[in-house]
Amino acid sequence: IGTFRDAGVPDSLFMAALELSCGLPPGPDFAGLAVLAEELGYARVWIFDSAPLWEDVFVHLALAATRTSRIGLGTAVLIPKQRSVMAMASGLATIHRLSGGRLRAC
Repeated sequence: IGTFRDAGVPDSLFMAALELSCGLPPGPDFAGLAVLAEELGYARVWIFDSAPLWEDVFVHLALAATRTSRIGLGTAVLIPKQRSVMAMASGLATIHRLSGGRLRAC
């Protein structure tokens, strides 16, 4: 089995194709860890959603959006039945605006 290097593909092209992401629970360290992930070159930070288990994802994503400038922000999974449709839409729209379009909701 050959590698990209064996095929003559420059390392710079191979590395550009890789993106690192990390998944984090919503909690007091989320925004700070998002800042660290951005500094380390991660492409995206994902946050878990489960209202009975974790703090509110929208609050933590909004804080991370204001403390970062490049890293993508994403919801690992949103559970629609935990919030009203209007509350979820409003939260997503606010984070989209605060992040300059870096939000990806799943």
